[in-house]
Amino acid sequence: MSIHPPHTIAPSDLPQTITRYLRAHRDRDTATAVTAFTGDATVTDDGNTYQGATAIEPGSAWACSFRPFRIRSR
Repeated sequence: MSIHPPHTIAPSDLPQTITRYLRAHRDRDTATAVTAFTGDATVTDDGNTYQGATAIEPGSAWACSFRPFRIRSR
């Protein structure tokens, strides 16, 4: 795995899908947050891996309920 140094990106430069997810997460809107994920999306959170929007949704509901998050790209 390649390690990239962190860099700052202006919110206006983020893809629309990311800003939609971030806004939904901030607003605790799980239904909208999940629409950011494709059917074959993979999310790893707290050591657990979830594949597909259906598997991701319960974790998103929990995450949207209270917790801040980090975004890390590969």
